[in-house]
Amino acid sequence: MLHEEFLKLKENKQHGNFLMPYVWYESIMPDYYTSYPMHWHDEFEIIYIKSGKMNMCIDLENYVVTEGDIVLIKPKQLHSFSQYENETVETITVVFSLSMLTSQITDACSMKYFSPLLEGKLDFPSIIRPNAESYRLVHDCLLDMHNTFNANENFYELSIKANMFKLFYTLFRDYCSEYISSPHKVNETTTIKKIIEYIQTNYMHQITIAELADAAGLSDHYLMRYFKANMGITCVEYINEYRLNIATHMLSETDYPVGIIAEKCGVPNVSYFNRIFKKAFNITPKEYRRNKQ
Repeated sequence: MLHEEFLKLKENKQHGNFLMPYVWYESIMPDYYTSYPMHWHDEFEIIYIKSGKMNMCIDLENYVVTEGDIVLIKPKQLHSFSQYENETVETITVVFSLSMLTSQITDACSMKYFSPLLEGKLDFPSIIRPNAESYRLVHDCLLDMHNTFNANENFYELSIKANMFKLFYTLFRDYCSEYISSPHKVNETTTIKKIIEYIQTNYMHQITIAELADAAGLSDHYLMRYFKANMGITCVEYINEYRLNIATHMLSETDYPVGIIAEKCGVPNVSYFNRIFKKAFNITPKEYRRNKQ
């Protein structure tokens, strides 16, 4: 699969399967990538920082997460991550659908907890640090789920669901009364999603500030200030970052010449593409491909 699909802002990748919409990923950064651009998906995501540090942005809030931290990303939350300075970070990530825990027939759990969570009426902290009172319970549930999944023994699905219910029981019990979703923040992220979704749909073509402003319903000048204030980078910097992330995966997984990759990523000028690529990764596209091979 080419990573044009992999890097779509609204991630359409299927996690797990119909019977078990649940999957684990283990990764090391910068072994394969140094950042992942802003995106969202319909599943719940939990990231355990096994070692090292990395930068994370969740619903426009910036964090530095470090060894032992547990990151909670709710459905439809904007999020991105990138390398922290020159740190190597090792992570374990589980992505799953909350449909695993809800009933087709409305019950108390769905009505009182999971539906309000999906509607943005309840919230959790984005980061649970090792010094948090409930950390050990969440940590143990998470790693037990991971180990059970890898062992793949008889009845493992029951063990995983039991731990998931225990994990969410702890989160709802200890955090939901303190974290109520902010309508202002929802409005902010909705506008940012419109801007980035336009970039995702049109990154292979020239994109003007006027087009982005029209897509978001903002003036040109306000769009540039609004985007920089919320994202920490300019529109042009984000577009280049998005295109370069697609380019790195295409360099790793296809045999396309660099010129073709540049064109497919919306940068028809190969010299300019090589220049911004080297500025971002300190090596040329050809050197990047050789290293990955």
